[in-house]
Amino acid sequence: MTFQLGQSKPVNSGRRKGSINKSTIKVQRRVQAILGADPLDELTTLAQEIATSDPKLHFLILKELSRYCHSHCSVKSTGPDESPCEDLRSGK
Repeated sequence: MTFQLGQSKPVNSGRRKGSINKSTIKVQRRVQAILGADPLDELTTLAQEIATSDPKLHFLILKELSRYCHSHCSVKSTGPDESPCEDLRSGK
């Protein structure tokens, strides 16, 4: 059914919330084809291999990987005496 000017769209029409568009899927498939594996798996393997030989690079890789495992602090200011990460420091 095509859209008719002046009429509301049908219920549940359009892309579902959280669905990935075709371009994103193509890029993900190309990256996996080039690497032969999942990029996160490759980074994890690399971090394990260079842990003792290059600590700085090891840290940077772990920092990148942590984005996919842990939430980050909000950038908005909560007040003059409060830090956005205050609840993380207090253990809440």
